[in-house]
Amino acid sequence: MVVLVFVDDLIVLVDSNQQLHWFQETASKLFTIKHLGPVSYYLGVEISRKADGCFELCQSNKVKALLARYGMEEASSVQTPMATGYGKEPEGEVFQNVQLYQSLIGSLLHLACWSRPDISYAVHILCQKNAEPHHKDWVAAKRVLRYLSGTIERKLSLNVGEKPELRTYADASWGDRPKAKSTTGIGIFLGDALLLWKATKQTLVACSTCEAEYGAINEFVLNIEWAIQLMKDLNIPINLPVTVYSDNSAAKELTENQAARGRSKHILIRYQNVREAVTRNLIKITKCTSEKNAADIFTKCLNVNEHVKVVQYLGLLCTVD
Repeated sequence: MVVLVFVDDLIVLVDSNQQLHWFQETASKLFTIKHLGPVSYYLGVEISRKADGCFELCQSNKVKALLARYGMEEASSVQTPMATGYGKEPEGEVFQNVQLYQSLIGSLLHLACWSRPDISYAVHILCQKNAEPHHKDWVAAKRVLRYLSGTIERKLSLNVGEKPELRTYADASWGDRPKAKSTTGIGIFLGDALLLWKATKQTLVACSTCEAEYGAINEFVLNIEWAIQLMKDLNIPINLPVTVYSDNSAAKELTENQAARGRSKHILIRYQNVREAVTRNLIKITKCTSEKNAADIFTKCLNVNEHVKVVQYLGLLCTVD
C-alpha cells in the first residue's frame, strides 16, 4: 500500500478492495475522512483512466482560468512556448508590475511541474527573471499562455506499455547567458510513461560542452536512485544498469576512461558520483543523436518541427474521449 499525502488530500494505491476498506476503517478511527472514489482530480490536475489501465493527466481547467485572468481567451495561438531568439535581444525597459509577473510565472510553474513538461524550459528561463523582469520577459510569459491556449486539451499519457523498464535521457546547453551557467535537462521514463522531468540551471560554470553534459548526467544520477527505490517500493522489477542516453561522446568517454587528463581532472573531482554509479553498475552511458534525445526540449528553444516531434515522444497527446 502506498499513500500519497499533501496536507489533507490523500491518494491511496492498493492491490485489492480489502486493503482499501482496511485503510478507510483504520483512518476513520483517527480522523474525519471522506472517500471520494477513484481519483479524478488532485491538486488542480484532472486524472482519467483509460480502459487499458493508462492514466492521463490534464490541467485544461487551470489553463482556461489563467487565460481568463489575463484576458487572453481570444489571443492567437503559437506553436512553441518560447521564441528561438529569446535572450539574444537587449533587455529593454523594466516591467513595472513585478507582482503580476511573479503571479503568472508561479501559475505556469505549477503546470510545468505537474502535467506540461513541454513548457518546462520556457518557465525555467522566465523564473530567473522574477526579481527584475523586463517588458520582453512579460511578452515571453504571455507567449507561453498563447501556446497553452492552442494546446489546452493536451494530456500527459502515462502508458507504461509492455515493458516497464527505466529509460532515461540527459542533455545540457552550454554557457547560457547572462552568467554562462549551463542548463541541465533530464527525462526519466518508465516504459513509455514520462516519470520525471527537469530543466534546471547548473550551480557551477562549465568550461566545455563535455563538462556541461557530464554535469547533466550527474543531476540524473541524483534522481535515478530515487526512481529505482520507488520501483522497488512498488514491486516493479528493474534491470540494472539503467541506460542513460546522451548526445555527447566526450561525456560518455569520460565515464568509461579511468585516466584523469589535465583538462578533465576537475570534472572527475566535481562529479565523482557519476563514475561511482557506473562502477556500481547502476547506470551505463549510451550515445544517441540530438534528434533522438528526449531531454533536448528541456535545455533549449526548439523550432516547430523539432518541438512537435519531442512533445509526441514525451507522451503529450491531444486525445478525445
